Amino acid sequence: FVNGQSYMEAVAKAILAAREEIFITDWWLSPEVMLIRPCDDDSMRLDSLLGRRAEEGIRVYVMVFKDIVQVVGLNSWHTKLKLMSKSPTKKNIKVIRHPDHSVVPGTESSFLYSHHEKTVIIDQRIAFIGGIDLCWGRWDTDEHKLIDLGDENITELHIPNEIDDQVEEETPREEAAVATTEKMAENSIAKNVTIFYVNITRI
Repeated sequence: FVNGQSYMEAVAKAILAAREEIFITDWWLSPEVMLIRPCDDDSMRLDSLLGRRAEEGIRVYVMVFKDIVQVVGLNSWHTKLKLMSKSPTKKNIKVIRHPDHSVVPGTESSFLYSHHEKTVIIDQRIAFIGGIDLCWGRWDTDEHKLIDLGDENITELHIPNEIDDQVEEETPREEAAVATTEKMAENSIAKNVTIFYVNITRI
């Protein structure tokens, strides 16, 4: 995949086809991002897709970078709350933000370290790997339009600094982006890989 349009559409279809579990890692994940466009409702929004599958019994695991809001505000706290709220009955969506950040010597945490992996793994068989976050500003076409909003997505969108529940008690509120256009410079490449055998050994 070269552009976000084909990548996000393939991810959406894979999420809909999942039979057991969905595992996602992202540096920045925007729950409200529309994966397939145009769409007449919010059914193709990432949070809607994951919530629907979770309530159908699919286990969903998400790991996002726990941002340092004074440095770069990605609103991972909002991401966690929003996604987990989408499975109120089954509670099948688990979200962790990692790592904890501290400058205090002797604490088990890290400072200025980030998770930059972008992966979507379906049923431990289908893996999307590469450099495209499921977030604002990554949906793109071969035309390379300069905006992420418009007729392609008629649902009401809010940039992260307009979202109320992103504020954490222990840190001041920070904007994730002043506007989506500032995040359009990245044009990454992602690949889809079929996994035939996985053997993970912990040492």
